[in-house]
Amino acid sequence: MEYAGQPSPVVAPPKMPGFLQSSHPSQADIPELPAEHWTTPDHYWNYGWPMSMDEVHAFLEAHRPRRLQSAPIFKLVAVGSFATINSGWYGVRHVYVEPTESVNGLSELATPDGRPGVSFFMLVSTASEYYFRTRPSKEQMAKLVELFGKEPCWMKDALEKKLWHEYYHFDI
Repeated sequence: MEYAGQPSPVVAPPKMPGFLQSSHPSQADIPELPAEHWTTPDHYWNYGWPMSMDEVHAFLEAHRPRRLQSAPIFKLVAVGSFATINSGWYGVRHVYVEPTESVNGLSELATPDGRPGVSFFMLVSTASEYYFRTRPSKEQMAKLVELFGKEPCWMKDALEKKLWHEYYHFDI
């Protein structure tokens, strides 16, 4: 039964081949997880942007030209906060992913268990239902791609699942 003044429910759009199912038509299209995801049950997967410390410095030079003479962690926080404020998407989170042959710009910081990691600005993650289902809008994603200067990708987290929630503490 409908009542006057109530919004109509939004119907989820049909699933597009090669992309995750969206729950709302305004959500950005996120590619399906890579096949390797199914063979790595001890790690979560994150969708976003890997950045070497050289890329972090270049990002800050381009978008926040005043010099940040501070510890690496503050530079990483500055990138995340700038991307959040300027895109309107509150879910830009910094994590570490495993280096690959094509992405090997190690962070100046190591994981808590001492493994090397690449700084990564995550939008979507398999770490929880919330991180997986909550996604930026198409407009916010376009702004984020413009800010980071490249398309986002899926990458395996550097931390094992058993350490993930102990190390990463996000408000949302």
